Amino acid sequence: KVFLILVILLLSLNTVCYAKRKALVIGNSRYKGIPLKNPVNDANDIASTLRELDFDVTERTNLNKRELIEIANDFENRITSNDVVLFYFSGHGVQVDGINYLIPVDADINKEEDIEFEAVSLNRVIGCIEKSRMNIIILDACRDNPFKNFRSLDRGLAQITSKTDGTFIAYSTAPGTVARDGSGRNSPYTKNLISKMKTDMNIEKVFKEVRKSVKKETNNRQIPWDSSSLTDDFYFCMSCAPQTTEPKYEPKIEQKQKTYDNMVFVQGGTFQMGSNNGNDDEEPIHSVTVSDFYIGKYEVTNAEYIEFLNAKGVSSNGSYGGTEYIDMDDEDCAVGYRNGRFYFRGSSYAEDKNCPVIEVTWFGAKAYCKWKGGRLPSEAEWEYAARGGNKRRSVSLSGVEDYKYSGSNNIGSVAWYDGNSDNKTHPVGTKQPNELGIYDMSGNVWEWCNDWYGKYYYQNSPKNNPQGPNSGEYSVLRGGSWSYNDYGCRVADRGRYDRDAGDYDFGFRFARTP
Repeated sequence: KVFLILVILLLSLNTVCYAKRKALVIGNSRYKGIPLKNPVNDANDIASTLRELDFDVTERTNLNKRELIEIANDFENRITSNDVVLFYFSGHGVQVDGINYLIPVDADINKEEDIEFEAVSLNRVIGCIEKSRMNIIILDACRDNPFKNFRSLDRGLAQITSKTDGTFIAYSTAPGTVARDGSGRNSPYTKNLISKMKTDMNIEKVFKEVRKSVKKETNNRQIPWDSSSLTDDFYFCMSCAPQTTEPKYEPKIEQKQKTYDNMVFVQGGTFQMGSNNGNDDEEPIHSVTVSDFYIGKYEVTNAEYIEFLNAKGVSSNGSYGGTEYIDMDDEDCAVGYRNGRFYFRGSSYAEDKNCPVIEVTWFGAKAYCKWKGGRLPSEAEWEYAARGGNKRRSVSLSGVEDYKYSGSNNIGSVAWYDGNSDNKTHPVGTKQPNELGIYDMSGNVWEWCNDWYGKYYYQNSPKNNPQGPNSGEYSVLRGGSWSYNDYGCRVADRGRYDRDAGDYDFGFRFARTP
């Protein structure tokens, strides 16, 4: 029945103060063949309640895929670091191989493989609004599979594991189980949530009381579930709360950071680069220190690269000033040219414009980054970010090694590789992110780095901000791809290729210097 997401983000001002409250509320009911009764009702009632609780609410219903993504992106652009932000989605949701998807009303899903192209990854939506200090994610769903003839779709949604502090995650029922739709206007969970939000209870107490009420109403058939890493009090009803209990935050002492769309700020630090259990060129493990930098949350997509090609005035053959940027002559290339414009034509290896761009040369990657006002990451920056930066496992857990792949030792949860890719790239951000909230640093496509490749460079690499050899025959590629096995997707694995050549699994991501 109903799939509901509520995300609240709370950030500090430069002085101690109360935060503003903004909300985006979406409800989808009009699905072809699988319509739902309550999503629009639930969305309307949640929106009305939030307005009573002093939220500035933007409300939308029955959105298609493009509209859903656009409103999420637009809302992200209107969020400031001083706001409490709430995002609510009500409609169909499914889980495939541990990944949760939101179903837009125009989804044309005839087979399981259609879902990743017709639906919107929950990870991607959360990624639009995760730049906050406090996150509250609420999932209220009748989470039975609406596509019951697809055998490998799991019943219910997968449990979300937060990568950030200050997070509260609530489910209308235990992960992997089914919530009740109810016989009235709202689901049992939403009905009780609305009533409890209007009280003088803090957030933890609200959800405890909701759990009691739903268990009683459903005769223990539905047991709401939550987990929290919150350290500050939060009240939905500010006027009901005890004096001085509305969340206040002391100024956060940090460098003045700019905010860039779809980029992650990586605080510099020292880490152990390389591996003594891999290929010869990964040895020896050595200490490296990198400075602060920004790096793309996602690999650069076909749509983004096409925008660059048209703006730059690149020749119809994909070259500029005699230098090839993208191999347009290769049938694997998903970018076409007609009527004086580049466009997405697709290929067997890239069926969606939100897949990472492929067949890009090192020169083409570098030119895009310069056009965007940035650069390619160094090999050291890339590995530091892939390992999780200062949030990597070896920092928080003494004696524990970093993950083998970027964000996990389970490659299937974080990477598209030859064991699960179906021989093609996949839309960015559809696997789980790493500790920094960066997606696809293992698998999907190899990523160009700025450095020349040196097989023995690690033996005499500078400790501080190494930039690779001064010259070479090849440039560095990192991360493995959809066509490689799990070994090639390790965070320590090093690839290389000719700078002036592209391939069906070569892409890149964008970096900036603060």
